Amino acid sequence: MELNYLQDFVVLADTLHFQEAANQLYISQSALSKHIKAIEKEFGQGLLNHSHRRVQLTTFGQEFLPYARRIVAIQSEYNNSLFPKYTQKEQLISIGIVPLTSTASVSAPLAAFSRSQNQYRMRIYEDEESSLYKSLLDGKCTVIIASARTTPHSSPPQWQEQMCFHKILSATTLVAVLPQGHPLEDKERLYIEDLSGEEYIQLGNYPQRHDSLAKPILYVNRSAMTVDLVRRHIGISIISKAGAQNMPNSEVVFKDIVDSPSFDISLVYLKSREIPGKSECCLSISGA
Repeated sequence: MELNYLQDFVVLADTLHFQEAANQLYISQSALSKHIKAIEKEFGQGLLNHSHRRVQLTTFGQEFLPYARRIVAIQSEYNNSLFPKYTQKEQLISIGIVPLTSTASVSAPLAAFSRSQNQYRMRIYEDEESSLYKSLLDGKCTVIIASARTTPHSSPPQWQEQMCFHKILSATTLVAVLPQGHPLEDKERLYIEDLSGEEYIQLGNYPQRHDSLAKPILYVNRSAMTVDLVRRHIGISIISKAGAQNMPNSEVVFKDIVDSPSFDISLVYLKSREIPGKSECCLSISGA
């Protein structure tokens, strides 16, 4: 039995709601359902009654739950105490993040993984999407967090067969970053075309380049630096709406772009690299 599936069952038993449990585990609802079915197949017994919107535990599920909690607790204690103590080689996970996502939108799953799997050490860095995909294939990076759909700036189609994409953020959009006092600040509805001709700072390779935008005057790979340059009236920029969360907004204005495309953010890793602990943050990867 995959022990990590027991953690999924315990969370589901506590919430009695598939979507809520999946959100807490940072996995998809379909993945959670698959894990529960794997446990049920192992025992030949149903764990849940699916006849209601909020699932209920079967009699077997109620009897099994205390044992599952104890197994999960022992596994957590082992991971956090005994394993690190006697592991000679520190296991490093190198995580590459595209500038669009280097914010609180991905910090929660990373923090959850770090707390529950402290036998691993995480190295987190930002880079352009195309460079991150190359690092992933070359074994220099363990996992990347990037847009779920590839672009001309990211991975060639033939690479995709080697990779797994696990969505962690759905349908984020783009926002314009403007210095305070900019003429577009008070515009009720902002469109991409409204930014035509503006001095433009490009943040990495965002998922869709627009022909209406002028050629960038600067290319920057760090979202915080981009916002700071806008604050200093060097130009305007575009970042993801998720990326704007918790960003310093002193002297800058974040404006929704009405015709912005939506895109997903995924954990991307090679199919050949898997580790325990994916339920904590869906990092189905191996230490490098």
